[in-house]
Amino acid sequence: MELLVTVDKNYIPPLQVMLTSLYMNNPGKKVELYLLHSRLQEKELEPLEKQCGRLGYKFFPVKIEDSWFSQAPVTKQYPREMYYRLLAPCFLPQKLHQILYLDPDILVINSLKPLWETDMKGRLFAAAAHTGKKGNSSGRDFPVCRRTCKRASASGPGYFKRSFWLQNSGAG
Repeated sequence: MELLVTVDKNYIPPLQVMLTSLYMNNPGKKVELYLLHSRLQEKELEPLEKQCGRLGYKFFPVKIEDSWFSQAPVTKQYPREMYYRLLAPCFLPQKLHQILYLDPDILVINSLKPLWETDMKGRLFAAAAHTGKKGNSSGRDFPVCRRTCKRASASGPGYFKRSFWLQNSGAG
């Protein structure tokens, strides 16, 4: 299972909690974690790399140049990194055809398998909002976007065939 997170240095501790909850509620699951960032230093990434190693996860930090979102409005609550998921197909390896985006400050309290295996019916994105309810959401019909997005790559245009975004939709 390929997972995507976007963080600045303030979200490293919540991400570590999320990774622990992911591990506890998805035992034995092979995970590749792609982390999009722009200003994290090697020493700030080290604890995440070590944690992923202990959990048996592969860890792929991807540095984004600040120029990509230099005009984006940012606040303390909404850093530049929150925008990276919007153009993730431009920054991630071409080999990926499916990825699950998770906010770094969530607790994973159930298996992610139902989300991962959701039939997207050929659509590019789907989203699930936090409902405050526990339980398996595999029977839920997730809202999906009907647009196809061109993917930029060094080897020419391609398509990001499938992704699934699980987002914590509520503030605080």
